[in-house]
Amino acid sequence: MLFILMFVTLWTISFVIWRHARGADYARLVALMFIAGGCASFSVSIHHVILPFLRQHTEVPLPLLEAGRILGTAALHVYYYFIYYLFLMGALIISGLFTKRLLLWLGLAALLPPLWSLAAQTSYYPITVVDVQSIRTWSFIYILAGISCYVIGYIREPERLQKRNILRSGLLINIALVLAFVTDFYSVAVVTIDESDILFANGNHWDANSLIVLWILLLFVLFALRYGVFGVKLRIEQQKLDYSIRALTKGTAILNHALKNEVVKINLIGEHIQYLLEHGEKASAQETVSHLFQITDRMTALFRKIGDQTEEIILKKEPVRVNPLIDSIAAQLQPLAESKGVAIRCSYQCDVNLMCDPHHLAEVLNNLCLNAMEAIVSDRGNIEISTMMRGGRLSITVKDDGQGIPKEMVSHVFTPFFSTKSGHAVHSGLGLSYCYNVLRKHGGSIKVLASDVNKGTLIGLSLPLKE
Repeated sequence: MLFILMFVTLWTISFVIWRHARGADYARLVALMFIAGGCASFSVSIHHVILPFLRQHTEVPLPLLEAGRILGTAALHVYYYFIYYLFLMGALIISGLFTKRLLLWLGLAALLPPLWSLAAQTSYYPITVVDVQSIRTWSFIYILAGISCYVIGYIREPERLQKRNILRSGLLINIALVLAFVTDFYSVAVVTIDESDILFANGNHWDANSLIVLWILLLFVLFALRYGVFGVKLRIEQQKLDYSIRALTKGTAILNHALKNEVVKINLIGEHIQYLLEHGEKASAQETVSHLFQITDRMTALFRKIGDQTEEIILKKEPVRVNPLIDSIAAQLQPLAESKGVAIRCSYQCDVNLMCDPHHLAEVLNNLCLNAMEAIVSDRGNIEISTMMRGGRLSITVKDDGQGIPKEMVSHVFTPFFSTKSGHAVHSGLGLSYCYNVLRKHGGSIKVLASDVNKGTLIGLSLPLKE
């Protein structure tokens, strides 16, 4: 009965995850992984519990009994040959390192070892022999690669709520699969299914597997009810909705503040113009009118900036030489930098072609350099743009020696409408949010690598060379 409860539990969890997946590839892969995990206890239940009971206490026809034995055998193959493949594919998605096209190719490549091992199996029927030793090595590699992808995904994710979701998912899945590897792959050499039973050579730790399933059940229920996990999105979507509402509320407050201030100015200037006209100072009134146009130009520029940086980003990728692109941005900003006493320096450790949208990438670099200039409040300052290769990806850094960002604000700088800038000018708080979205569209990332108050900030961009 214990084995039956194990696969029923795992398949129920799988059903719940799949039902709430709503097209999420990661959630569906996790659901399939739980189905594969449940196949192990399902197979043991068939051969060790259900078939012996039917043979002893019922008169079920022999062909049906044999069909049940074949079904149980197939289920065992699903578990041993595919559970760690499904785990790896889900982890690759979590890492955020790969485009959908590359994920497809990686999925096909990662499928080769399981299929090869399955094809190399020496005995299928009527006696089935699963040589666990032959699949142990690549399964272990898949575990290590999958855990690494979860760690990378956790480090790369800038949004706090999603970071915690990755941590919860990783704790539940990774610990369970490592323990399952020890009990079912490392401790077992061969699994043999004959006409009467299922036998595990060199070890049988299925009782320990019940503790693993209990771990999964308890954490799944806890996380799903309190936070949301594995694509069970009722809670997660509420978090995202709350987050979006907070951002929208903040953006509305910024616009309201901007409009109110400018309207007050317009009223005051209008009253002043009326006063001048009433006293016959027509020339002064005409001169004062120019201030109205300055205000309307400023408001138009603010609305245009918000419109440009909140609309859907559509990339038009092409091969781009990155260093000349950076040189052109530095040249365009040079007059403004010189007027502020800021020196812009470019340092290149590589010279590569990047498949990207040059206009959006240029705008990202332009935003970062302008932010760096605004952070430099002294008469002299420095901005350094560097490129280098790291792990097969292009790394671009923008470093300044300005005011820096307080530690408590670093995690919020990519939030829409959030701004560290102060003063009377109105800031949209969308510049870094736009940069973040552009980098994500490219399959890359952007993060604050270092920032110290009154010492400066280092922003890092990481981009794949190809799609």
